[in-house]
Amino acid sequence: MENVIGVVLIALAVLSTAWDIKTYRIPNWLTFGGMTAGLVMGGIANGLQGVQSSLTGLLAGGLILLPFFLLGGMGGGDVKLAAAFGAIGGAYFVFNALLIGAIAGGVSGIIVLFVKFGIVGAFKKLYWDLAALFVKVKPAVNEKMVLPYGVFLSLGAVLSYFVGGVLIAL
Repeated sequence: MENVIGVVLIALAVLSTAWDIKTYRIPNWLTFGGMTAGLVMGGIANGLQGVQSSLTGLLAGGLILLPFFLLGGMGGGDVKLAAAFGAIGGAYFVFNALLIGAIAGGVSGIIVLFVKFGIVGAFKKLYWDLAALFVKVKPAVNEKMVLPYGVFLSLGAVLSYFVGGVLIAL
C-alpha cells in the first residue's frame, strides 16, 4: 500500500505543479480527487483509524493555509492542495510538507522580488506591502507579484515523502 500512496502523491504533485505553472490555478477535480484518494487509501490501509488519520491531515493542511487565503495571499486551490496532501499523508506529513514548501516559496519569492524590482525597488515594495496590512495606503510600487505556490507545496510534499520528518525532528 505504501507504493500506491507514493504513486498517488507524486502524481498529484506533478499534475498540480504543471497545472499551476501553466494556468496559475489548480483544478477542483485534482484537489478533491486527491482528498478522496487519501481518505480511501487511509481506510483500506488502516480501517477507521486510517480514515481518521487522513481526515485529521486533510483538516490540518486546509486550516493552516486558510488564513492566508482569506487575507488574499494565496488561492483556494493552494489550500485545497494542502488539504489533499494532508489526506494522503496525515497531519505530521502535511506539517513537514508545508514547512518545506514555505521555505522554498519564501526563498523563491525573495529572489523574484529582487530580480523584478532591483534592490531599492524590492525594499520599497516590501515596505508598502507591509504598511498596507495595517493602514489603508496607496502603494508606491503598484505591481502585484504572483508565484504559483502549488509548485512549492508539491515540492514540500514530495521531499517530505522521500526524506520523512527530518526538518520537524530538528
